[in-house]
Amino acid sequence: MNITSNVALRWPLKFMVGVAFMVLALACNKSAETSTAIEPVVVAKPDYRSAKESTPKPTQEGSLNVGSACEAGEEDRCQRGSICFADAESPLNNTCVRECDVAATENDGCETFEKCISGLCIPSDGCVPEQEVQTCGVNNDPFVCERNDNIVQCLVADGRITFEGRPCDNVNRFCEPGLVCEYGACRGPCNNGTCSEGEECIDFSRKTGTPYAFCLPTCDVFAAGLATRPVTDEESVAGEESVAGEESAAGEESAAGEEKEDSAPRCSDGTTCQFVDSYDGAVLSVCQDSEDESGSKTNGETCNRSSDYWGNCGVDHLCTPLTQGEPAECIPLCDRDHLEQCQGYQACAEVLEASGIGLCIGECNVFNGAGCDEGEECGLANAGYSTDSEEKVIGFCSPKPMMATQQTGEECESEEDGPGSNCISGHLCSSIELGGPTICIKLCQTDGPPEAQCPSGTACSSGVFNGIDSVGICR
Repeated sequence: MNITSNVALRWPLKFMVGVAFMVLALACNKSAETSTAIEPVVVAKPDYRSAKESTPKPTQEGSLNVGSACEAGEEDRCQRGSICFADAESPLNNTCVRECDVAATENDGCETFEKCISGLCIPSDGCVPEQEVQTCGVNNDPFVCERNDNIVQCLVADGRITFEGRPCDNVNRFCEPGLVCEYGACRGPCNNGTCSEGEECIDFSRKTGTPYAFCLPTCDVFAAGLATRPVTDEESVAGEESVAGEESAAGEESAAGEEKEDSAPRCSDGTTCQFVDSYDGAVLSVCQDSEDESGSKTNGETCNRSSDYWGNCGVDHLCTPLTQGEPAECIPLCDRDHLEQCQGYQACAEVLEASGIGLCIGECNVFNGAGCDEGEECGLANAGYSTDSEEKVIGFCSPKPMMATQQTGEECESEEDGPGSNCISGHLCSSIELGGPTICIKLCQTDGPPEAQCPSGTACSSGVFNGIDSVGICR
């Protein structure tokens, strides 16, 4: 399966309200080519799920290590936590294979160069582009290398063979040996780490454990999104200052708009600059075929969802609801180099499976409730990065059915079916010690803003919330 940047949300966006997890398929173009010379053949790939379900479970501890050969009927010989995989169509047939947890977001039980697929840790075949014969062997139909995140497998190309720059899918259309199918097209190898002008050498060798690098014509999705939005007053002023003394005020505003448009990448007609993956902790984007061009809607505006992840937002946004049942809105993409995308109480939270890439989320100040309307409270949801690259707490507003009357250290009451309490903003209603009284406990943040500091005589005990290092409680 070629990586087409199937990006999923790892955690709920609104912790206090509950969110439906949403899978955002940023699929590469797979438009069909017509040809009468070659009839495409659909390749039957190993069905790991059905094979696992039909494999008997071991009933006792075995002695065979993962990767060892085993025979059907000898399931008990594999070590506990592994099974004797049986599928004649797979190179792993009659091999002890480690089981894994497909639902895990962190440690799924697989090793570094294994991929959890249908509950099994599938190892890399070690296929190396341009060395397919040496690393995969000889076959009537040629082998090609197929990357699936952190593993590279040998794939028999028994379909239509296509060439560099042409569409591919590793199902009906395969690249000729030496090329790799990445982000919907056949890509050529890097030449000692260099590529042609307009291309970037994308090197996944450290991730896959084997040499794997290719040339990719990249674009700047943030510049592309910016170019489709109206010029704001702030941008106009910035543009005017940059050309001050050269043109009139009216001309300067026009120049600002033109400069902004010129900063966008130039994708060819019928293609759009799209976020497809992460690379070295930053957004990786390429020009791909799309039915929709970048829209003009931006941060927080209601949007119309479509087959493309941005809907009618700019391509540097996701069009998705923050909470199940709410209308979709434009949520900016961000990374460490583009934290300015996040405004107000927002921070860049890494809630996508693409490493280093985040979304600008947040509505309010957890420590004093600022940003919420009367009758609402600001609940702690997550943490992200602000424009100064410091950890910033993310909060969301939710209805507060109880009057906030209790101060720090005073006994409190909590909702029966919700997270609310009668504590003032910036507090939890809980017990510090097992069996102790429930009291209002002040939230705090190490090196945080003044409202996040503890009262005299107490100190901030951080590290009590999973995934949020700098936030704690005053005790």
